[in-house]
Amino acid sequence: MPNAPELTIVVPVWNAGEFLPVCLASIEAQTFPGWRCVLVDDGSTDGSGPVCDEWAARDSRFSVIHKENGGASSARNAGLAAADTPWVYFFDADDAMAPCLLEAALTTQKQFPRDLTIWRSTSDWQEFQALPGMPRTHRRCTQDEMQLIFLQIALHTGVNTKLFRRDILTEHGFSFVDPDGRKNAPGEDALFSTRYMQLFLAGPDQGFRYLDEPLYFYRRDNPHSIMTNLKKAAPAPRAEMDEVPEAGYVHTLNREFERRMAAFPDFFSGEQAFPTALHYLHCFAYGVWSARELGERLPADFFCWPAVRWCLETCAATHRYYVFYWPFCWKRPGLIARLFYAERTRSPWFYRVQAALRLLPGPGWKA
Repeated sequence: MPNAPELTIVVPVWNAGEFLPVCLASIEAQTFPGWRCVLVDDGSTDGSGPVCDEWAARDSRFSVIHKENGGASSARNAGLAAADTPWVYFFDADDAMAPCLLEAALTTQKQFPRDLTIWRSTSDWQEFQALPGMPRTHRRCTQDEMQLIFLQIALHTGVNTKLFRRDILTEHGFSFVDPDGRKNAPGEDALFSTRYMQLFLAGPDQGFRYLDEPLYFYRRDNPHSIMTNLKKAAPAPRAEMDEVPEAGYVHTLNREFERRMAAFPDFFSGEQAFPTALHYLHCFAYGVWSARELGERLPADFFCWPAVRWCLETCAATHRYYVFYWPFCWKRPGLIARLFYAERTRSPWFYRVQAALRLLPGPGWKA
């Protein structure tokens, strides 16, 4: 078939009727014509299902799957099973994409097939609408540099900022899995995306092609979204944590910190410094927990290492609070390890300690 579509857009839909027309209009407006869209109505009760049917009736590129409510992972899996094109893109029903997104992404991905094309998102509607057209430039980033960029941009581990090769998904049996077995638990897309990136970038000298334009609009004001509902109630505790301890991790991390600071100094200064500091402080907390689990001794001068001091000084200089800030200032490895474990298992104790420690910095600090 000469006009066979190259890309399937999978859209899980659940009670998104207020935002769905904007989402579907942004798909219909794509400058790249070779797409088909699978709308998965996940048991909506607000009239979203009929809206999907109306769009499918007027544009044959849209098709609809109606199913009982099973959550975002279940809906994405149903859409993925219906995909029959070389590329798959997962798109959320309350968001919007720039008209040039698919053309820019697929053109770049085909031009540089060994690199993974990824683009920036924004939750600022005015910034999104101000995009002039096709991205002016793209740049190649090493995996090291891209990981630092990930700390700065939204949805970095989500599925909305990259295309997926269906042959990779099929060969490795990809599916979305709800963390903890709970429907609509946060993070199901991050698990899927992270595993895909690890497979895609497994070869030597592979990296990213970064489109530094806000091609994706991420809506934060949907009252039915997973993240909105997550903020209304603490996550359910986990019986176990996903991480396993790694021997000598604090030394490995310290070497990585020094290498990246020398290679990419911009991420360690100005507005980009705090997200970098937060990331490394959390990683050092994992290192402290690992050492405690494995019976390793931390270096006697660990809390005086320049990398650790830089993280703490950056938090203080920016007046930004982080739960591990005070335990590191107090040089309390036992408290750090316990806090890390409590955070990863979502212990109620962690949230109580977090609330208490937030009171210590005083006025002028913000989370």
